[in-house]
Amino acid sequence: MTIDGPGGVPEDLTEHSYQHTADSGVVSTPSDLDRFFRALADGRLLPAEQWALMRRTVPYDDLPIPPAGEQGGYGLGLRVVPLTCGGVYYTHEGDGFGVYGRPAVGADGGGAVTVSVTSTTALVDEDRLDRAVQTLTDHVLCASRS
Repeated sequence: MTIDGPGGVPEDLTEHSYQHTADSGVVSTPSDLDRFFRALADGRLLPAEQWALMRRTVPYDDLPIPPAGEQGGYGLGLRVVPLTCGGVYYTHEGDGFGVYGRPAVGADGGGAVTVSVTSTTALVDEDRLDRAVQTLTDHVLCASRS
């Protein structure tokens, strides 16, 4: 498989393996990811103590600043991102060549949204896509709170 790399130069991905990047190697649908994240946030998936440990975070700065204007934190496999309407949402990204997934759920599990992008011919502008998806996620989850 060949895709258009930076500057339009073809990149051969024939030998590329997703084994090193489990978060982009998950075979699922956006609907499945919504159900999973809702079950995680509303307490159906883990005991309360384990869910609390996942939400204990440290600062990060490897994604664009969200619409709320401040970064959240990263816990045990989970990002916590502030919402413009108050509160937070939980997410974990999954990327690879041709794969971009962003499931997100409100803190109470009530609202969820998953954005999935598949590209077969070129690498995506991930910084631009991250900003657009964070804005969309903020809009959807804030609307679900009203």
